[in-house]
Amino acid sequence: MAFVDDLKNAGLTEYEGKAYQTLLLQGDQLSREVAENSGVPVTRVFDVLERLREKGLVVLVTPHPFLWRAVDPGIGIKNFIRAKIELYGKLEKSLVADAKRMKKTKKRKD
Repeated sequence: MAFVDDLKNAGLTEYEGKAYQTLLLQGDQLSREVAENSGVPVTRVFDVLERLREKGLVVLVTPHPFLWRAVDPGIGIKNFIRAKIELYGKLEKSLVADAKRMKKTKKRKD
């Protein structure tokens, strides 16, 4: 479970972490199989897998039936983390600039 906890710390949900781990360990699976093997509810598994696809961690191999594959971790996880770092870098700059503007505005009012 430590792997799933680390994925959660990186920004995935519990279900995303469990589904991704399942695909890494067990290989290509249908949506239903991912649900059965990961503990993700069948009613949620497609949305979970689709979010993982958007994050670059899984690919849809075939659309009918939906067959999923984990992206190689050296590529998928690396790109996911790099995207997070880039996002946080932009957020940091934006928040610092906003905070400085607020501070200047407060001084003018005083």
